[in-house]
Amino acid sequence: QHFIKINDRVNLATTWYNMGNTCVQLFDFEDANRFYTQAREIFDEHDYLLNSTDCLYGLAWLHLLEGNFHIALHELAECELHYCETKQIREVILCQLDRAEAYLGLNLFLDAREAAEQAGRGASKLGIVYETAKAELFRGKALEALGRRAAARRAYRNAETGFEKEKNSGFAAATRLAMAQTDSAELRRLETIRAARQSFGRAQLPLWEAICDLQILAVRPEEATAARRLARNKAARMVPHMTAQYHTLLGDLEARKKNLAKAVTHWTHAADILDGLRAKLPPLEMRSSFFSNRSEPHRRLIEATQDDNPREAAIWSERHKTAGLWSTSDDFYMSNPTRTRIQESLSELAKYFAAISKIRPDVEASRTATAPTPRGLRKLQREIHDQLVRLEQPSTGNQPGAGIHGLITRLSRQQTVVQFHMGDKDLLVFVHESGKTRAVKYTDGTRILN
Repeated sequence: QHFIKINDRVNLATTWYNMGNTCVQLFDFEDANRFYTQAREIFDEHDYLLNSTDCLYGLAWLHLLEGNFHIALHELAECELHYCETKQIREVILCQLDRAEAYLGLNLFLDAREAAEQAGRGASKLGIVYETAKAELFRGKALEALGRRAAARRAYRNAETGFEKEKNSGFAAATRLAMAQTDSAELRRLETIRAARQSFGRAQLPLWEAICDLQILAVRPEEATAARRLARNKAARMVPHMTAQYHTLLGDLEARKKNLAKAVTHWTHAADILDGLRAKLPPLEMRSSFFSNRSEPHRRLIEATQDDNPREAAIWSERHKTAGLWSTSDDFYMSNPTRTRIQESLSELAKYFAAISKIRPDVEASRTATAPTPRGLRKLQREIHDQLVRLEQPSTGNQPGAGIHGLITRLSRQQTVVQFHMGDKDLLVFVHESGKTRAVKYTDGTRILN
């Protein structure tokens, strides 16, 4: 109020920026967005590029929490560019770390490892321990997902040592929590999760507390204390993918009590959230990779409805595979300058493959032919990936799966439609004929097909 009264707009913007940071910590996302946006507008008016970029960085982290990975990656790329231009090397590293975290959230583990290693190299050069340790933590997570368990363990140990050196008990606990995920001894794993949760509580990190409680509930569904804590934790309500996981687990609890109607309500809520997040992503590998380990509510809904309501099960099966529509204006691709750059990159990629095709097994040919280097090919693939992502437009926001029921009815009156769903073990076949649907289950069919 004081800065408004004396018309000191720059200090007003700084105050709004700080309020935005506070609102993010309190999971008041709407207010945080408003404060960051207002502050950035003022900083732009006064040509305070660095301050404006700080606001954009805050928005990027906010969008990561909201599950808007696509938008966050754009914003982080812009921040990284501005920080490079203004020689803010530590901030560049922070952008790279957040990029690694975004890729982990999307299950793009090669990209996550690459971003973490890039950040780690920069942080090591500067001698900054916290950022180096965080890079090792993210690298360990990526390596673990890629099946390189020994290398992941080394990275985790490096991260834990760094965080302990910095006396950062919160992230030291996060590292131990990551290491515990593959511990086959359930009791020991639970002890590690509970110990980590206590550390997060002392450090006042509600997001990580919620992560621990979700993991406890997944292992011990009967643990009512964890469920009650989650009900009070704002992170479990405001971070969408965590909300979806929470409702999936609540559905499982109701199913164990034989309250199938309540279970279906929770699973449906979880599926709607995940479909909405997936629909915001471009239909490249991002959408399928994001969903690669998040299909639990859809699978439960298919199983819950396949006997009594096969049409509903068929709709959930279709949503499981194709949720979310992506649309652009008719002339968008033709008029977008990114199209030209993509065509140039694809032409360059074609040259690489032409070079590969000229290599002969004989010694003389292998001496003279020029083969692409793995690093060069990877760089070109990354360029094409980034250009295609930039070409995408935001989702129309249509409810995923809307109209599938009517579409099935309409088509099945014209011809018989056969729809397959491969479960974890069983193969389900939905037959749509004359406006009606029936389901046939082939026990162990998925394994037999594989």
